[in-house]
Amino acid sequence: MPQLQTRKVVCRRVLRYIFSGSLQGLAGQTPAMPLVAAICCSAFGLFTVGVLVTLLTGRKVVFCGAHQLCFAPFAADVTFDLGRLIGTAVGG
Repeated sequence: MPQLQTRKVVCRRVLRYIFSGSLQGLAGQTPAMPLVAAICCSAFGLFTVGVLVTLLTGRKVVFCGAHQLCFAPFAADVTFDLGRLIGTAVGG
């Protein structure tokens, strides 16, 4: 149950970060701008990897790019969960 509470807290903080306009980021930007830029750069990189995979598989470019974009969040979640599990077990 503590992991679920931790996720709720993290989600709340991320949503507050995205939608709060009271804090100022770099060069007068709202705090959401760096997050939006990071999401766009990640999406571009994932789609590019999907496109490069087509060189090996011969599948359609859009299919492989979309495949990378769809499954990357799940892979990130599994990696995060394993890291927390191992980090908790090793770190105490």
